[in-house]
Amino acid sequence: MANHLAIATVTAALQQALQSALNTDVPGAQVKIGRPAATGNNEDDSPGVNLFLYQVAPNAAGRNAHLASRDSAGRMRGPDIVALDLFYLLSFSGTPSDFAPERLLASVARIVEHRPLITPAMIAKAIAENPSVLDDADLQRAGERVRASPIHLSLDEMSKLWSVLFQVPYALSVAYRFGPVYIETRASGSPGLPVTQVGSAVLMLSGPRLAGAEAPEGAGWPIVWGGSVVLTGEGLARSDLELRIGGITVGTAGIAISAKRVVISLVAATFGGSELPAGPVLIEIVVPPPAGAPPHLARVGDTAVFVLKPVLTLPANALVTDPAPLGEPVDGTLKVKIVPKVVKRQTVHLLLDGKGSAPRSFRLAHEAVADAAYPVDELVFPFTDVAPDDYHVQIVVDGVASAPEIDDDPLSVTYRQILGPMVTIP
Repeated sequence: MANHLAIATVTAALQQALQSALNTDVPGAQVKIGRPAATGNNEDDSPGVNLFLYQVAPNAAGRNAHLASRDSAGRMRGPDIVALDLFYLLSFSGTPSDFAPERLLASVARIVEHRPLITPAMIAKAIAENPSVLDDADLQRAGERVRASPIHLSLDEMSKLWSVLFQVPYALSVAYRFGPVYIETRASGSPGLPVTQVGSAVLMLSGPRLAGAEAPEGAGWPIVWGGSVVLTGEGLARSDLELRIGGITVGTAGIAISAKRVVISLVAATFGGSELPAGPVLIEIVVPPPAGAPPHLARVGDTAVFVLKPVLTLPANALVTDPAPLGEPVDGTLKVKIVPKVVKRQTVHLLLDGKGSAPRSFRLAHEAVADAAYPVDELVFPFTDVAPDDYHVQIVVDGVASAPEIDDDPLSVTYRQILGPMVTIP
């Protein structure tokens, strides 16, 4: 944060930066500060840039920064802060036949684009050039740098802006916004409450490390409800260790655990009778506080994420079709069962992928389910104009596709190939 000299420092730093650029691009040009003055725009006009701070407004992103931190009794705990945006009008003058205004505009646009930030070096130079005025400026310690951004003013907006400059004819000009500029008050607030009791606790910063999570069969196999998930890492064999899986705390009692491997059964009994919904699941290692230490010293260690895939099955009466001529597209419904159950907030679709010589794919939405019925393990998907074919069936829950039926017999010719689920639409 900066003191009351922040705005003046921005103007001075901007003047210095523009003047340095113009000394190279347009020798003899001068950068002046203040309200534009009337110029004749004649052939003998000297080239120059006029820098005018015409508007100051609250910064949109930091407009609430002015609220000081206060305690329950209303005492101020920190200084008030105001966040501002500074709006500058840069107008250009010079000999028209030498294209001086155009050259000046291009030079200014180039330097602002090349160096859009008010850097500490620019601030230091501005203070050095104006020691009697800016000696106490401290904009360089602001946590966020002041950045320039061009402003597009329509013809109507430009006309209104120049109309307030009474008896000053229009000159070629552009506008820029510089911000945010954070200014704080001198009030430091009241001191905090005194310490009434001194205590100490030893907290072990090193601890279990979690490397990842995968299915028992390996990394390429799906993790499904009713199966297991294997956590790998280091230092996992601790009796006081807790795991938070999908927001549910799971103790290690009754879980197969070793120093580098934890096998967790994905069943309701593990999670206090609850089911985890399909989708990404966050695993957190919770390290309890040392003996005798307050509970708030418990901490979350390593984390990992695995994807719990839904499992789709087709009951015996899954397919119901309306009568249609042989070989023609048909209408009907397809009923499916899904594990784990679908909760109300989840989005569900059914995919049909044909296997014929001219395969087609269909994306089906399920029939509405009453809110009171959730969670549900059975959904009905109506369809229309689906061509007769053999279709692979997949359900997608919150963007996660269901686990297919895979041949897990190493001696089979279809080992690790997808076998189903399949539905035949006659």
